[in-house]
Amino acid sequence: MAPIHGSFSIGSHPWIPIPNPHPWIPSVAPSPYVLIHGFPFPVPPPSPPLLPRIPFPVPRGIPGGSDPCLSGRCGLRGGYVEVVNMHPEVKAELSKLVSVRLCPPVPGQMVLDAIMDPPKPGDPSYERFQAEKEAVLSALAEKARLTQEIFNRTPGIHCNPVQGAMYSFPRIDLPDKALAAAKEKQQAPDMFFCMRLLEETGICVVPGSGFGQKEGTFHFRMTILPPTDKLKILLEKLSAFYTKFVQEFS
Repeated sequence: MAPIHGSFSIGSHPWIPIPNPHPWIPSVAPSPYVLIHGFPFPVPPPSPPLLPRIPFPVPRGIPGGSDPCLSGRCGLRGGYVEVVNMHPEVKAELSKLVSVRLCPPVPGQMVLDAIMDPPKPGDPSYERFQAEKEAVLSALAEKARLTQEIFNRTPGIHCNPVQGAMYSFPRIDLPDKALAAAKEKQQAPDMFFCMRLLEETGICVVPGSGFGQKEGTFHFRMTILPPTDKLKILLEKLSAFYTKFVQEFS
């Protein structure tokens, strides 16, 4: 279990609400699996007297991330907010705001219940649930390993281990001529690469420039969810295109 702590300076602002999503997110790291644990109090308390004054609205829900792989599917939405230390008047306004909004559909509420209260040892469905969970996580771990291995075999593509989500975020080296061609089209360099990739191979990935990447670096984001055999073909096809792209602009 790996704790996650956000850090910030409270200073003279003790009433800053701090959201902390997903309480438990299964990791796709190779076995033994790493569990990422979210805390209702995600920052180390500055001092005991100040802690009771800090409100923590903690959203819990069905994200488009790891949870749907186990208990639901993307498209099923639902959630709730655990409110800690919020002023009664502020909490009343929050309740009023939430009350005028539509509820999630019934399937989403059912999936949320399954996520927050999964089968326990002794329950009739526990063994099946555990088997399905292990199968899903094992498949994701294998896809994560495969993604890192194939990308890192290609000179110019650098892929860190995929451990916390269903996506990889490889960094790519782009030659100067490609940067100039992107500038002519008034596109970010990685957007230029991704558009060429889509046009020539049909593979759709997301440019890293949309994620606040470090200045002077270029990335793309892609999912690792396709079936393993199809993912392998996709990775090899993408790697081959990158090599061809670099040769064209070198």
